[in-house]
Amino acid sequence: MLVPLFPVLLEFIGGQTVSDRTMTLAASMYTIAIGVSSRSRLLFGVALALGLMLALVFGLTEPNAGSLTRNGILASVAIGLVFVLHSCERYNRHVVDRANFWLFVREEEEI
Repeated sequence: MLVPLFPVLLEFIGGQTVSDRTMTLAASMYTIAIGVSSRSRLLFGVALALGLMLALVFGLTEPNAGSLTRNGILASVAIGLVFVLHSCERYNRHVVDRANFWLFVREEEEI
């Protein structure tokens, strides 16, 4: 669930800061990707709305904006919200409903 945020981590490691533009773009893509991969209609709708809003904010953010101003904080909150909602959905799917995570071996091939 954190792999899509790897470019943000690389920017932070490379420059010890993350720009507003990077954060809002990453948040927009993250929320849309999580929403599309979700089976929950509620999470899909919330994530899609957040992603579109953050895409608009990205377009309005100045190219030379400092690190983590209002837009960056908004993006961080959106990522956190979607992460928590998606974690709850995954918990219900894999722990409560006992759905397999990844099936690398078919049942008849097991030893």
